[in-house]
Amino acid sequence: MNSQSGRIKKYFIRNSTRENVFAYSMLAPSVIGIFLFVTIPIIAAVVISLHQWSALSSPVFIGIKNYVALFSDIEWWQSVKNTFIYLIVFVVAIYVISLFTAVFINSFLGRFQEVFRFFYFLPYTISLVVAAIIWRFMLDPQKGLMNGFLQIFKIPPQSFLGDPKQALLCIAFILSCFWQE
Repeated sequence: MNSQSGRIKKYFIRNSTRENVFAYSMLAPSVIGIFLFVTIPIIAAVVISLHQWSALSSPVFIGIKNYVALFSDIEWWQSVKNTFIYLIVFVVAIYVISLFTAVFINSFLGRFQEVFRFFYFLPYTISLVVAAIIWRFMLDPQKGLMNGFLQIFKIPPQSFLGDPKQALLCIAFILSCFWQE
């Protein structure tokens, strides 16, 4: 009985070792790729950021002066603010539009549901370039569909993509309409 349990133990250890070697050999290309194409460039970027370098001359170590200049730059803070506004509008719009659309389509039964699903997925058959052109025409300040809709409510025409205050929100909303999966 003792020799039998020893053979079983050796079998499972040998089989387990084979499975481990196989698993690590399957993971190795991904780990190597992440190391080569993600980790090394991040480390290189941090090292380069600690130097003053024009790529034509040799780098000069300046420490964190680049970061001090970055954090004192008003334009950089404005871009960080714009990024967070875009992120918040984009993510919220994706979830709200997705949930609203799913509930709306699911409220119909039978043929109507199939028709609404067809019209919902129809824009996914259009290339992004064509969709961008369509949105550009819809948001046109003079003859756009959106301004025509606003005129019904006596709201003056808007320059959606020309106004810096509105452009970010419009782009975030448009992209969130096409980002649903």
